[in-house]
Amino acid sequence: MSVRYKITSRDSLFSFLKSLMGDYQVYGPTENEGPVETSNEYKFDRIYSLDQIALRHPPHYDTAEKVFFP
Repeated sequence: MSVRYKITSRDSLFSFLKSLMGDYQVYGPTENEGPVETSNEYKFDRIYSLDQIALRHPPHYDTAEKVFFP
């Protein structure tokens, strides 16, 4: 089984996410604001504005599962 992927531009990604935000709740990597309870500077959270998305977050082992199944 091969994995297919596509590299896209920031503008294309933001255009796609903006279209989703009109009809759906969008979640993604954001900077962890306030006191950091863990060593992570980033967290997965609901995106209300495209400015909240942290595109350069480092890879880590936490998944978005914590957002959907707390």
